[in-house]
Order: sequence, then C-alpha cells, then structure tokens
Amino acid sequence: MFQFEPTSLETRSEPIDGADEFLGRANKGTAVIVSTRGRPDIVQSLVKQLGEQETRLDVVRKELATLEAARQKAQADLAVFIEGFSGAS
Repeated sequence: MFQFEPTSLETRSEPIDGADEFLGRANKGTAVIVSTRGRPDIVQSLVKQLGEQETRLDVVRKELATLEAARQKAQADLAVFIEGFSGAS
C-alpha cells in the first residue's frame, strides 16, 4: 500500500526549481557554445550534460505529478474517513 510522506512532495520540488533555473540560463549559455567554435569536444560535452539534465528534469516532474496525485487521493480518502465518523455520531 502507498505510504504518503508529506515532506517527500516538498523535497521533490526542490530539484525542479533548480533545474528550471538552470535551463533558463541555458539560453544565455548559447554564447559559450558560439565561443567554443573549433572545439567540438567542449560543445559535445555541454550538449550531453544539458540532455542529461533535461532527462532528469522530466523524470522528477513525473515523480512530482505522481506524488501530487497520491496526496490528493489521500486527502479525499481522509475526508471520507472523517465524514464517516461525523455521520456515525
């Protein structure tokens, strides 16, 4: 059975915030790539790193969506449980 930990949702959103910030700076990093003309090894390394980070960001976003859905379900289940006690009184 799924066990919800409230802090896990907050913990998962931290890497996304940092990654989004990094990807925002990636556009500015275009100047770095232009300045590395003639150095395909550096460009290839930078492109590889960016691809890996984008892949990780996608994974973390999916994990966050799953956790959010589980949190919403747990809240709904809790509301039904509490309503059961309220109606039984």
